[in-house]
Amino acid sequence: MRFAKLKFNVFNQPAEKDVLETFPELARLKVFSASKAPQKNLLLRYLLFMYDPETDLRKEIPELDKRKKRAAELAGFEKENDYLKEIFELRDKTTLDFLFVLLTQVFYNRKYREWVTLSQELDEYTKRRMNPVDKGEDAKEEQDEIKALKLKSELRVQCQEIQVQLDILDKEIWGDNDDVKAIATRSRYLSPENFSGVVNEAA
Repeated sequence: MRFAKLKFNVFNQPAEKDVLETFPELARLKVFSASKAPQKNLLLRYLLFMYDPETDLRKEIPELDKRKKRAAELAGFEKENDYLKEIFELRDKTTLDFLFVLLTQVFYNRKYREWVTLSQELDEYTKRRMNPVDKGEDAKEEQDEIKALKLKSELRVQCQEIQVQLDILDKEIWGDNDDVKAIATRSRYLSPENFSGVVNEAA
């Protein structure tokens, strides 16, 4: 059955069904119960579809942007708009507050929280790298072009490092541990020696 592993299985609930009424464990958290945010119920459903560590969407839709859109559809949002874009980009304060509580008090797993954060960073960095650099036509514009190209180069390195760390976390959270140290040797920041403390950290 799809989404059977969700901690709070909103897949089997109609979009209009009150999430907090259905799941008292969530209602006990003040950040949810006290919120007067518009479309709070749909927002909670979206976050549960999107950020539960066992959501089916993680494997079904590897691309982050498409996964967010599908989670919004499942949650019951009818169409994309500026508000939904702010939710996707974590620019909406309520979304960020709700997600932080879910990751720190509901799905309490420090490695998974880092995986979510790194995935968002990688998406943001990649989009910045894809922005075209304007060619400078005078001294100042040439300096701006050089700075932009340098930033892209730095972001490329950061993206590579993030991908290495995501590979490690993927195996630690959902896979086996056979290749974790081999993956770690590809990172400038994590060696097999200093990584052992990270992978053995209690969730």
